[in-house]
Amino acid sequence: NISAQDIQTDTLTISPKYTEVKSVRVPSVLIGYEVTKRILVTLKDLEKIDGFVGKAIEAGVNRVVSISIENSQYQKYQEQVRAMAVRNAYTKAQLYAAQLGQTVGRAYVIREEDADSPAFDTGSGSGNGSGSGDVGPPDGKPFAFDQAVTFALGQIDIEEKVNVIFELNK
Repeated sequence: NISAQDIQTDTLTISPKYTEVKSVRVPSVLIGYEVTKRILVTLKDLEKIDGFVGKAIEAGVNRVVSISIENSQYQKYQEQVRAMAVRNAYTKAQLYAAQLGQTVGRAYVIREEDADSPAFDTGSGSGNGSGSGDVGPPDGKPFAFDQAVTFALGQIDIEEKVNVIFELNK
């Protein structure tokens, strides 16, 4: 029940796979191709993330590269945090100026510093595999996916760093 606009193919990679060469006299032989398709899916109801991952694995997905959890209203909250950062800079400037027996004048420089990434990222990777190794249990049956909670959503931190330079009045 995911709309087509919330599913996007990001990359498709097809790589030839050869037998391992044990001797310089024996040439490697093409044994097949590894196909990696990276798909970006947007879930709007995070309560369904565990069920979605379970269904993806049941459907044959054998590699989950990265799950990123973000807030669709991030920009609104970021603007609120910026406003708080500027107010905080002004309040601190007033406290420092008072210690000098002065008052804060107009701001003449406002500079935003790079802040940390807003997304909670559970992992990273390129999506490119070596094509070697087991992709399932030895008995050939698919892995059972535990439907218990696997994601602790927590909170998304929004951090803004602002430098403001004020004039000081005597």
